[in-house]
Amino acid sequence: MKAESFNQVACSPLRSSENNFQILNNPLIRTISGITMIACFMIIIKMGPAAIFMCNLLFITKSFDELLKIGLKTYQCSSIRKAFTLSWFLFVVSTYALVGQSIYDEFTLDLQNHLILRPIIKYHGIMCFSVYTLGLVIFLANLNNSNYLNMYSMIGFVHVCIAILIIPFSMSIKYFSKGIIRFLFPLITVIFNDIAAYVIGSVCGRHKLIGLSPKKTWEGFIGALILSPIFGYSLSSFMCKFDYFLCPIKYESNQNWFVIDQCQKDLIFHPKEHRLTENIKISIEPFQFHAFVLSILASTLGPLGGFIASGFKRACGIKDFGNTIPGHGGVLDRLDSQFLFQVFVYFYVNCIINETIENVNYTSTFNEQRGEKKEFFKLLHYQLVHLIENAKA
Repeated sequence: MKAESFNQVACSPLRSSENNFQILNNPLIRTISGITMIACFMIIIKMGPAAIFMCNLLFITKSFDELLKIGLKTYQCSSIRKAFTLSWFLFVVSTYALVGQSIYDEFTLDLQNHLILRPIIKYHGIMCFSVYTLGLVIFLANLNNSNYLNMYSMIGFVHVCIAILIIPFSMSIKYFSKGIIRFLFPLITVIFNDIAAYVIGSVCGRHKLIGLSPKKTWEGFIGALILSPIFGYSLSSFMCKFDYFLCPIKYESNQNWFVIDQCQKDLIFHPKEHRLTENIKISIEPFQFHAFVLSILASTLGPLGGFIASGFKRACGIKDFGNTIPGHGGVLDRLDSQFLFQVFVYFYVNCIINETIENVNYTSTFNEQRGEKKEFFKLLHYQLVHLIENAKA
């Protein structure tokens, strides 16, 4: 196939039907779907960490399904059944390899007590690599002169999808295991930012923000940038009151399930008084400062991920990734702002928040030890003085 004709195929329009387009632009349906998703989201949070994890995995899988349909049609592989099967094979293997490794890293001590899981954890890497290599062998065995470019383009597309979807998901497990607040707070903040930008832009938007996404306006962007830190500050204050959001997750061998552990709150979640003037004091949790920073960054990195997704849709001539959610499009249309921000949150939590917690806990422990030493020397001094006075008498 010539490069020119291939480019024409790669950018061929994949447009939804007119009825679907009208449904997706119906504000009433969009609002009802949004409220339904929020209600389901609250129920899932109530069900616990395992339900949150499984829901996230389901969304990632559906997002890959939406991207795969676009890739198969764009690279003219829809009629090649083995391309479809191989793509899912690589996705499942990569998901197990990356996500499984993150789970094993975080819960090794708990999971190794399980007799069945112990050898699986030990040989996880070599097993995943062997199965992945088998997939590449199958890929090479199904090449022929008529589909070289299509198949290699498709296999490259699948790996890009895996990198975009699975790597952020596996990284999020690292901080999700330390406490649900580390995962839910950035997620909810980005969702709020999207809603705020959409509502403000729809009501008073006049100036387009970027050509890739005509509905994004400067008014919506600036409005969301102002409201998101206020919302994030309030949300963090609310979440810091509940141990459910703050305590780490552990694997309970008796239940064979992941549950919230019992813990003492880190000092970063305890209110701390700050004196503004002689008569004015405020009490805030140190985590609220990080929440304020994350909320501002959610208003910038979140839309950036959305713009990248919008550019991809324009390149493929589509309006939405799918029509799974009435009024919103596909699952990926709702998650496109999350992936880039999840990667940033991983580094922010590990390099700044966790470092702050360690420093605060170390300082607190050091002060406690110093206080205990002072009490010891006071008691020793008292005993020595008492002995001397008795000797003189």
